[in-house]
Amino acid sequence: MPHLPLALPLATAALLAAGLTAQSSLVSPAGLAQREGNSGNAFPFANTSVAASRRYQQVHSDLGAATRTIRALRFRLSETTQGFGGTSFLDLEMVMGPAVPWNTIQTGFDQNWTAAPTTVIGRKIVQFGPQGAGASPGPAPFGDQQGLFLDAPFLHAGPGSLGWEVRVHGAVQSGALGANDAHAATPGYFGLASTGEGCVASGQSGGRMSVPISALDVGGTVVFAAGLVRGPASAPALLAMGVGNPNLALPGLCGRICTDLLLVVPMGSTDPSGAISSSESGFRIVLPNTFGGARLQVQAHALDMFRSDPLRVANSDGVQVTFPNPGLPTVQASRLFNNAGGVLATQGLFLPASMVGYALVTEFVF
Repeated sequence: MPHLPLALPLATAALLAAGLTAQSSLVSPAGLAQREGNSGNAFPFANTSVAASRRYQQVHSDLGAATRTIRALRFRLSETTQGFGGTSFLDLEMVMGPAVPWNTIQTGFDQNWTAAPTTVIGRKIVQFGPQGAGASPGPAPFGDQQGLFLDAPFLHAGPGSLGWEVRVHGAVQSGALGANDAHAATPGYFGLASTGEGCVASGQSGGRMSVPISALDVGGTVVFAAGLVRGPASAPALLAMGVGNPNLALPGLCGRICTDLLLVVPMGSTDPSGAISSSESGFRIVLPNTFGGARLQVQAHALDMFRSDPLRVANSDGVQVTFPNPGLPTVQASRLFNNAGGVLATQGLFLPASMVGYALVTEFVF
């Protein structure tokens, strides 16, 4: 029988070996365990120059129906020939819990939980990196140096979606870090065509008022955002939508009416430059695409108190929006993050091309 000082290390080694043998993992988005993602993303671990403090949330709907006890999340470098020896010391906390489906994610962080999330990493300093050698072609391996290890195992009772969120209070980065592997669904683009010019708002000399639209089909889900540029400063605005374009001129009104006003919704107010950012405010919506081939007429209207026209409203250009046919849901994961407001921010950025159907490739270790 071994002496006690020798027996304890042997027993510890045996337990560690048993634990490693029992370790399993699952990768989301699905199908990427041995395949490189088609994108790369530095948020939220290697991007302290843009925002040292932020919230970052992902929702995964492709983990299957099995009940799993999750112990860690790990990430990997995006395809590169470089190696990265830098480190980031992140002051963070992490929550995890049941979440909405990937294709119903909203810009309010707390809207995306279906029950109160659990704190799985209490606030502490977590080291991320060094990431080590890159791989080209990818994928690079998942590594503990790019991992988040939970304070206690988290029970995910499938089949619903699972969400996780890191709240980064601050970070100190030393040396270079590379982007992590990410994957995006292939979008279907909406057709956009002009149906009439806008008018020049008061205080603007650089062109006519316009309503920029970003609209995609992501796996059968419409991701639609409308903003405003070159409008009157600090003025409330509305977005009008309809199915017809009357091209109507009204006495005393600047520009023409280019929609039948079937639906009119608030966009918020313009900033001092006369703009409304579609990523931070404006009109945004996520909904199933059941409108393949349909056409929508869109125009913005803003209160313009300093113009000389009897009707003190500035109208944007008119835009005809044609819906593409619905695509297939190839990436059943989504993300949300903010670059302002830090951990106290309640809203994330609305980014049609990299929000719904876009996620860091994540290995769930259980």
